[in-house]
Amino acid sequence: MEAMIHSNEELTRLNPSNADAAGFIGILERVNTGVSQGLASRRTNQVFTEGKDGSRILFPPVGSIDENLYELWNWLETSKSPAFCKAAVGYCCVSNLHPFTDGNGRTARWLWASILRREKLCTAPFFPLYEFFARSRGSSVIYLRLAELRGNWDSLVNFLARIVILMGERQTLSRDRMAQLPGVER
Repeated sequence: MEAMIHSNEELTRLNPSNADAAGFIGILERVNTGVSQGLASRRTNQVFTEGKDGSRILFPPVGSIDENLYELWNWLETSKSPAFCKAAVGYCCVSNLHPFTDGNGRTARWLWASILRREKLCTAPFFPLYEFFARSRGSSVIYLRLAELRGNWDSLVNFLARIVILMGERQTLSRDRMAQLPGVER
């Protein structure tokens, strides 16, 4: 148990904003190693997810992973978008790019929380996103796919904002920053 606590503390201290593009990818790899307990690695083959009706969503080809991660890093560093939107884009891109053999969702959720912490939008080391996603009965996957495939970010951003607002009510979000979230009345 001590190793896991130490690992979680180390993951919380990692800061992707202090890295260049290669360092950003290296941090994601370290995070993935931590969240998968060393069992995952960069994927080397094409992967997809299959629906009950036989439909498939193909994740991007292996050869495009680094290019897409570099593009994500560049966008996160140069975009004038609000921090919350950056966090949502980071989450969506890592999740949909699926760069690892396991732990992609956990790595994406770590990036989301890391961006929020970096921008001082929250102080929580952990957000239970997985639990909220599981309770959404598939809605979160639909929101993720709408953002990825159709460029419709509203549902995903609003869903994530509601989670942060709920967590903020439990004192994990600084009150002065809470007003910057979508859907929060001033």
